[in-house]
Amino acid sequence: MKNVTEVTIFVLKGFPDNFELQVILFFLFLAIYLFTLMGNLGLIVLVIGDSRLHNPMYYFLSVLSSVDACYSSVITPNMLVDFMSKSKVISFLGCATQIFLATTFGTTECFLLAAMAILKIHSAEGRRKVFSTCGSHLTGVLIYYGTIFSMYARPSSSYSLGHDMIVSTFYTIVIPMLNLIIYSLSNQDVKEAMNRVFGKNWFINKVYS
Repeated sequence: MKNVTEVTIFVLKGFPDNFELQVILFFLFLAIYLFTLMGNLGLIVLVIGDSRLHNPMYYFLSVLSSVDACYSSVITPNMLVDFMSKSKVISFLGCATQIFLATTFGTTECFLLAAMAILKIHSAEGRRKVFSTCGSHLTGVLIYYGTIFSMYARPSSSYSLGHDMIVSTFYTIVIPMLNLIIYSLSNQDVKEAMNRVFGKNWFINKVYS
């Protein structure tokens, strides 16, 4: 009979042990997460509530917002708990679930970005409009795929735990926030719709202005 050791937990490593730095990172990532979550949920409400945004591009954008909200929620809350916890562990089932959900939402985002790119090319009319409508999307695509490429397509000889930690943090936490800024907060149609739907709500106007 073989002696088999069953893995039940994983110890999370990578972030520094300095408590003061962990507190700073906790509040930084918490602010990014709350901004991303509220902004993306607000955009979904905006697209549903404003009839002028009822077109295929903004439907795709609202789906992208929901994916980004879910994607950041898979990783960030657990990371925030670990910053404030002495026992930085995750169960085997929790780790497997996290990997499955992150992969699912990440793959969905890849297909959404591709579909939005095709839609923008077909809907744009004239050279000047092509640049104005595709510029922000091209920026988002380059940031997303460029980050993933630098993570998984580099030679194994250049492997670095610190590099992987920074890059993985960037595309799981920062990119959902950047998508919100690139596709929504810089979009004039979204700003006008925000004024129509939310009216005089000071806080929401400040977030989207």
